[in-house]
Amino acid sequence: MVLTLGFQIVYFKLMRKWFAIGKIRDTQGKHVRYYCDIVTPPRLLEDSGVELTDLFLDLWASPDLKCKVLDQEELENAYSTCWITKQLYEKAKNELNKLLNAVKQRKFPTCHIKHLDEIIPIKRSYISF
Repeated sequence: MVLTLGFQIVYFKLMRKWFAIGKIRDTQGKHVRYYCDIVTPPRLLEDSGVELTDLFLDLWASPDLKCKVLDQEELENAYSTCWITKQLYEKAKNELNKLLNAVKQRKFPTCHIKHLDEIIPIKRSYISF
């Protein structure tokens, strides 16, 4: 799926979690996909900024929870070229497996994200590049 101008995305990043999930709606507001990144938990910086590292693996899931894993070759390449440690490599794969198991058990997205999604109003805003 290619995102076009007007698609609405609500991006959820929970503290101490190794993933971020975007809920994507089309231009009419219909939920069409979840986009999940495996990322390090956010770390607050002294200047009030936030740091996190994308660990390459992505999971696309439809509303009926059919899913596809993307960028596995990027993770493998990052590990083989020592861009990430063995510990981060294994953690990324483990976290992806947790998300895949949640999808299989129909417990996806997590209850925290379902709750936030219910209370966050949808507003239309556009970012131009």
